[in-house]
Amino acid sequence: MKRPIPLLAFIVPMVVLGIGLLPMSYGFYTFLRLAVFGSGWFIAYRRYKEGQTNTAVIFGLITLAYNPLIPVFLSRPIWLPVDLLVIWLFWREKKREELNHPSIL
Repeated sequence: MKRPIPLLAFIVPMVVLGIGLLPMSYGFYTFLRLAVFGSGWFIAYRRYKEGQTNTAVIFGLITLAYNPLIPVFLSRPIWLPVDLLVIWLFWREKKREELNHPSIL
């Protein structure tokens, strides 16, 4: 049986992105990029290893958008719907993981 993805890999980026919807300092947004990049990369890697290439590509694109080394600079009105979409994608993937591995609760 495959090992489940840790719950924190879903919860941390959702919480950080939710807080990031508020006006915050530049340092917080750097932390946000690191958290979302790390979790997105981990989920993309695991899904790729499981043969779920569509999900791996989606989370790979998230890691590109939130890459802390070469940041993507967009205006706040553009980042807002992007952040909401990414929160939803992490939530959807968390629900899918709970269906496959009920023990992660």
